[in-house]
Amino acid sequence: MHLQSFLLVVLSLSCGSLPAGEVDMLRASVATLGMIAAWWILCHVAARTTSRQVLAGNIKPIQGAQWLETQLDVFRWLSLGVVVMCLGGFGLARSLDTLPVIQNSMFLQSLVLLFPGLALAAASWSAEHRYGVVLDYTDRGFVPHLRSIVSSFRGATAWLVIPVLMLLASADAIMQLPISKTQTGWAMGISLVVFLG
Repeated sequence: MHLQSFLLVVLSLSCGSLPAGEVDMLRASVATLGMIAAWWILCHVAARTTSRQVLAGNIKPIQGAQWLETQLDVFRWLSLGVVVMCLGGFGLARSLDTLPVIQNSMFLQSLVLLFPGLALAAASWSAEHRYGVVLDYTDRGFVPHLRSIVSSFRGATAWLVIPVLMLLASADAIMQLPISKTQTGWAMGISLVVFLG
């Protein structure tokens, strides 16, 4: 899981280096949200189908859990390609320079770049929780569901996402200081050393 999470973050952020193009941001956003919604449905269909097989007695609960985990693991790896399609194919990453609000902020740009990948990952975490709810392994309700997704995020991806976002936010803050380019470079270098230390 850690390799997949690492690749998800690296791939998402690297799409930010794609050449800018004349892309309709609204169209790119709608296409991305549509793909994410379809992915959520796909993951939940897998959870529902597997849980029904268990409830019908066709497979044992442990086999159902293994079967679902295998399916969701495949979905997680396939989501890497979907991220590239959303950011590069639909043009979401290529239109970042057209938005004045995030144009000069690496932190805000990284949030946009990471959103599709994290939303796709959250679909699999949500499906895992839903499987547990159907089989009465876990509590029902919105709050337990949200808590489960956040817990999965902390265990799978937060170890990389949070530090990267903090580093980019500090870089944005340093860029706003009234200092020379040389001093900015030194300040960024020192902050990186402190951050890694």
